[in-house]
Amino acid sequence: MKEKHRILLKRLDRPEYQTGETLADFMGISSKTVRLLIREINEELEGAAIVSRRRVGYRLEISDRDRFERFIGKTRDRQLPATPQERIAYILEVLLKERQFIKLDDLSERLYISKKTLSRELKEVEARLTAYGLRLVRRPGYGIAAEENDNIVIDSSTSGLAVRMLELVKSAFSYDFLEDLELRMALCQHLLPLKVRMGCGLSMKNPLLKEIREKYPLAYAMAAHATIAVEQEYGGRMADDEIGYIALLFALALERRRTEIAKKNILLVCASGHGTAELMKYKYRQEFGRYLQHVETCDVNQLETINFDCFDYVFTTVPIRIPVPIPIEEVGSFLEEGEIRRIRKMLGPKQRRRIRGYYPEALFFPGLEADAKEEALRRMCARMTEVCGLAPMSRCANGSGWRRPRLAIW
Repeated sequence: MKEKHRILLKRLDRPEYQTGETLADFMGISSKTVRLLIREINEELEGAAIVSRRRVGYRLEISDRDRFERFIGKTRDRQLPATPQERIAYILEVLLKERQFIKLDDLSERLYISKKTLSRELKEVEARLTAYGLRLVRRPGYGIAAEENDNIVIDSSTSGLAVRMLELVKSAFSYDFLEDLELRMALCQHLLPLKVRMGCGLSMKNPLLKEIREKYPLAYAMAAHATIAVEQEYGGRMADDEIGYIALLFALALERRRTEIAKKNILLVCASGHGTAELMKYKYRQEFGRYLQHVETCDVNQLETINFDCFDYVFTTVPIRIPVPIPIEEVGSFLEEGEIRRIRKMLGPKQRRRIRGYYPEALFFPGLEADAKEEALRRMCARMTEVCGLAPMSRCANGSGWRRPRLAIW
């Protein structure tokens, strides 16, 4: 139920009938608009109805007082701001929560004040927004909105707070985001309006909070821990809805880590002349550009002068006879389809090894039979000795446990 509906309904909750003209004067609207509002109210009302009597007026008749009171309690968002300071806080809350243009007519109607009063109080709203690095935008036909300045200047305090948040995450989760400039800037930009909301005791509702918690539990845990620094800086407690928005920034940073490819530096060794080497370089750039940082070319005779610390791989069309400290891949002068797939697999992101890759299949024997725990352990150790080449274990002389006299790996 809209504010104007609540105001009219409260006015009608009287014993006597009131004419349409009386209600129109009270609301500052036309009699036709009064009739329209009454029709809209009756469509929502529970436990009551607005009745009309010809040449007498309108009156609220309550048929079920308990049901009506529950309806009023359910639709009452908040008390109407009465003082200038309450109205300023209300306008700030609307601007920061809705983050869209609001018409002045709608705002003055919500607050039940004149446009002159609204204009006077908007000056204070604008001053408060400016103090927090935001601006009040007025657009004819659209209304007003709170927006970030075109040239956002992130002060040292905000930047330092973002760094402290990332340090907390690094300490608790062993994820180092301090070099992630994109995440740091996103945090700084989010902290600017957040500072206003916390200063005014406001919180922005997050309709996706449940989904964020379920889908990004690690990111949400990081955000919840990082906001300890925010609470210390701004005072007060961070609402879960606000933590959810910060969690999205961490979720995006984690996703970038999973999908970003570390670009490689490669050296192309070619036996032919400079023209052929440049053509080869062009082809590798064309086929594998997304995986490559730098591509250099040389001939076999120049290899002894190359600093291999600058490269990750060597691709060569001719045999290399000297020791090279990085992987060498022999390739043809012209890239074939199979060769392209092989090189792309080399340069692309490495697949995570499954856990079974770390344990030989021969060490899994679910059907092991033993009469006692000690016998089971002895058989397991014997199998490890057989499969992994470990020296057999024996009991310590004092009976305190097991020992391996020596480690032998073939």
